[in-house]
Amino acid sequence: MKSLDDLDIATPSDNGTEIELLHPTSGEPTGIFFSIVGKHSEKYAQQKREIDKEQLEAVKKLTDKEKFARMLDAEDSKARAVRLLAACMTGWRTEEYGFDKLGEQAVKGDVKTLNFDGKDHPFTLTAAQQVLSSRKWSWVYAQVDSAVHNDSLFMKP
Repeated sequence: MKSLDDLDIATPSDNGTEIELLHPTSGEPTGIFFSIVGKHSEKYAQQKREIDKEQLEAVKKLTDKEKFARMLDAEDSKARAVRLLAACMTGWRTEEYGFDKLGEQAVKGDVKTLNFDGKDHPFTLTAAQQVLSSRKWSWVYAQVDSAVHNDSLFMKP
């Protein structure tokens, strides 16, 4: 007998998944992996509630003209979107390459840091926000956003 329990999207969204970033033009794998939770996760819902509450409190203090201007403020909107996506990230790693006995390039292991701006960065919410908000890596934002909102990454067929 079919059961609706078999179609639970919240639990796998809470458990999360790992995505590999793809090169923005070639689509080739980069060896950079992000761990994420989905849009049906409690983390996503909690961050969304927090952002909405903060926004409501801020708007209560504004005049009608200021409220309209705030709605149109693209930077403010982008900052909220970055906060929400960063809250859905739970880690990152990169593959470390070396050479095998035959001189072929091979994966040696994983590094739990991400190199950007000339330094290795362990995963933190602040570092995730920095990556997701940078114009240099707008393609990263697009891939993470797409993955967080892609139910098929979290549910088994």
